[in-house]
Amino acid sequence: MLLLFGKEDPWCTPAFAKKMFQCLQERESSPSHQNFVHRYVELENVGHCPNHEAPTAVGHIASRWVRAEDRDANSVCLLDEEKDVFDEDWGEIKANEVDGKNVSLSFMENLITTFV
Repeated sequence: MLLLFGKEDPWCTPAFAKKMFQCLQERESSPSHQNFVHRYVELENVGHCPNHEAPTAVGHIASRWVRAEDRDANSVCLLDEEKDVFDEDWGEIKANEVDGKNVSLSFMENLITTFV
């Protein structure tokens, strides 16, 4: 599963993306889900509709994901560098893949994502 989220999303803030990613990582440890691969890419200067706001970035990342035979982080590189930069008509978009081991939520983020 590939999660592509806009960092500036006012409705589904990055806290929701992180919570989803954490839940997917937890499910991965169960025997029935061990073959699933989860990746999370955050797009800076992008809001709620990444496919409309950053079509070049989304197209680049999604096409690499779809074309890959093995989607593990060690097998397919979604970004050319640690932070890829894409030029859209209205400005620069920076993409950053978030490492599953480094995803953490603050107390408030946990609270908000639990009750919404």
